[in-house]
Amino acid sequence: MEWQQKVAALRLRLILKRKKALTRKYWVRPVWERRAEESEFFTAMKVMQDGDASLFHKFYRMSPETFNLLHSMVASRLTKEWLCREPISSGERLALTLRYLSSGMLIKDAAMAFRVGIETARRAIHLTCTVLWEVLAPIYMKAPTENEWREIAADFWSLWQFPNCLGAVDGKHIEIKCPKNAGSLYFNYKV
Repeated sequence: MEWQQKVAALRLRLILKRKKALTRKYWVRPVWERRAEESEFFTAMKVMQDGDASLFHKFYRMSPETFNLLHSMVASRLTKEWLCREPISSGERLALTLRYLSSGMLIKDAAMAFRVGIETARRAIHLTCTVLWEVLAPIYMKAPTENEWREIAADFWSLWQFPNCLGAVDGKHIEIKCPKNAGSLYFNYKV
């Protein structure tokens, strides 16, 4: 009997420990509460959108007009319903995703710049990428017809003498030390 009581006490202790770990300290962390005043979306992006299009292009890899057009295409699918706390707007989600994709920054850095939690940023980026694909793929990534495939193959043959080739993948040039006695085998003539 004593052994069973020890096991029961241990189980109760584990349950209480898990419950304590799951309780939240904050409803919204203090650093995120001032999102409307400090987020990149409401500060730098709005200023660039209104007055510095070239800087906006450097940060988001598109013009403010293109951003607005893209936002109008995906806004309805990125807008969330809310009951108790205001969600990230569709514009914020799109800006966060484009900033993350265009800069190669870490999700945690993008999350801090936009004043949202890391998991919130991760979910927003994933959702926005999915929506962008679903909305833009039918417009810009339509599958070629059989005749278009034949034209593509004919173009590859006429330009580069590659038979039955339907596409090519670009590569990345990296600097390496040429092996001894390699001659011009490792020389990059494209530069």
